[in-house]
Amino acid sequence: MPLPDLSHLLKTSARLIDLHDSWRAYAESPVYQKDTRTGHGDGRYVGLAIACLAGLHELGRRSGDEYSPLALISQQVRTELPWAEEVDIEYVLNVLSRPTELKLLLQGVEGSGHVISEKDTNLADKASNVAEFRLSRMGRMAIGMAASSDDDHQDILYIEGDVTKLIVALERGRLKAALGFLDQMNEQLRVAHSSLVSLMERGGRALRAVQDELKEHTSIMTRTNELVRSADNKINEIIRSDIELDDDEVPIGLVRERVRELSRGIVRYSRQLSQLSAETSRGISSSVEAPSFAAYAQKWVTNPPTDARLNQVFDALGPTRLSGIAPVGTDFVGAIKQRVQIEQEEQQVDMNDYVPPLEHEYIRWLQENRVAIEARILNGGLALDEAIADGLAGRGDDEAFACLVTAMNAIESWTDLPDLALSMREQLTKFSLPEMDLMFSGLSISADQSAALATAKEK
Repeated sequence: MPLPDLSHLLKTSARLIDLHDSWRAYAESPVYQKDTRTGHGDGRYVGLAIACLAGLHELGRRSGDEYSPLALISQQVRTELPWAEEVDIEYVLNVLSRPTELKLLLQGVEGSGHVISEKDTNLADKASNVAEFRLSRMGRMAIGMAASSDDDHQDILYIEGDVTKLIVALERGRLKAALGFLDQMNEQLRVAHSSLVSLMERGGRALRAVQDELKEHTSIMTRTNELVRSADNKINEIIRSDIELDDDEVPIGLVRERVRELSRGIVRYSRQLSQLSAETSRGISSSVEAPSFAAYAQKWVTNPPTDARLNQVFDALGPTRLSGIAPVGTDFVGAIKQRVQIEQEEQQVDMNDYVPPLEHEYIRWLQENRVAIEARILNGGLALDEAIADGLAGRGDDEAFACLVTAMNAIESWTDLPDLALSMREQLTKFSLPEMDLMFSGLSISADQSAALATAKEK
């Protein structure tokens, strides 16, 4: 069961609802202020509402517009929306079955307006004591409007049937209905004509895609034009015979003018179809199949051809000999360019200004001092002040001191000595190097003596 396309109805009513619920007072600023809308903005409730209306329409068609239980409606909705929960479906049905008061301003006969209150706005009816629902009168009208606004029903291929309905309305003297049919067909022709012009502007593949439909459209327009002439003759009969009309407010002259406008639109559309058909014929190559060289080759295996026969076949299959002036190499001077390899520019790098990253400096420092540090740890431990005195912090440069402190705080990352322990004293220690003075907390690394001896023996 395909869901009805209620988008036209929703697009039409959304801004009208905003106007109806606007907080603007009369004669205030014309600047639009957005009114607050409560609820979720993800569109799920609207999707559930469309599925519920479609489900009620299908169930009503089977049962003769009787009430349907909630469980059956939920089952019908889940055929289109498997994620729908029954409690959400019931909530949406309760909203659809509750009328909203809509105030309408109607103009009187003498131009004075009066406001009426319209409460027949619910799209579903709910039973009094049980959770059963059915489509209301407005719900059935919404489904009907959705069906009449479907693109398939507005296709120009069905214009013959619309003109037939026009003739029936004229025979019965219903000028208001006839005028409605004429306005719809004129608008339909304008849209179709615009689509046709756009198709011709695109050209190429788009034209080849509609080649088979052009003859059908042309024949439809021919038959439709004959029906429009019949409608024009019917109007002349109404004028001459003074047939009693159902609606005297619509002048017969207006209906006749709209019929002639429809006739002019059909002629204009048919002329555009003829032009499109001519362009399509020019843009499509011949469908004559070329001779098969493979078939000739298989035949010549058993029956060798003569030289005259060979020349005849080669002439039919394609040019194998140059006729006229043969091109020479000088004709292509400048057309073919030699490929030249682009030399890469050399980059000048001053190594005096190059500063290696700190990670590289730390790795280099470990490679140079790891053996000395491990020896001090195995021979009674290593303290930060002693390591500085031994020159592990360099001659006062920040990088070497930072590498020493980093190594002592991350023992497990660079050595495999067992049972190492790091301790720190709270008292600060001062130390002077040739290029800087240091003040730091005392750090020391110690190792278990038995494990240290075992490691030393292994090494």
